[in-house]
Amino acid sequence: ATVEKDEPIHALTTPNDPDYSHQQTALQQIRVPEAWDYAHGKATAVIAVIDTGIDGTHTDLAGKVDAGYNYISDTAISVGADSDDNGHGTVVAGVATATGNNLVGIAGVDWNAHLMPVKVLDATGAGTTQDAIDGITYAADHGATVINMSFGRGTASTALENALTYAQNKGAILVGASGNDGAEGVDYPAKYESVISVGAVDSANARSSFSDYGGELDIVA
Repeated sequence: ATVEKDEPIHALTTPNDPDYSHQQTALQQIRVPEAWDYAHGKATAVIAVIDTGIDGTHTDLAGKVDAGYNYISDTAISVGADSDDNGHGTVVAGVATATGNNLVGIAGVDWNAHLMPVKVLDATGAGTTQDAIDGITYAADHGATVINMSFGRGTASTALENALTYAQNKGAILVGASGNDGAEGVDYPAKYESVISVGAVDSANARSSFSDYGGELDIVA
């Protein structure tokens, strides 16, 4: 006879979002479902999306979008407002935090995190480095725990680097896209050491043809 501890068992988390199973192989590649078995995220996390804005009225983002700022029009963004006239920022926000297991759209990585919309890109996806600097500083001063920057420029900027250092010293985790030129050499701000530089892979874990790469690349997703 043997004696062993009667460990509890539990069902593995598989969200019922309709696009999860056939569109979100990336989450399985980075083993997010295994993490969901233990936690779905935390509401104390605040992800600042420095981008084209966020559609706070989107069903998958309901109740997650906090106040922010629009540097294109120099106006405040109210809680739950739709500040995105392009769509790019909303996609980024959804990948990060779309509510899981709600029978809608996709499942985000963190189902409980809040979002801070910081609009620095216009309806065409264009903006200025100064607006990006102001947006990063705003996010840092307003309690962002993560600052996501899915934009880039080809050359260094001391002022931009200083803003990133300021945000890092405030405790924010900085994340930037490597760039979509399919070339060697990561875009700024992702190229800076203070920023986690993220490139792209396909479903076979091979580098996506459009993704920039190089020695400054930290992770791929």
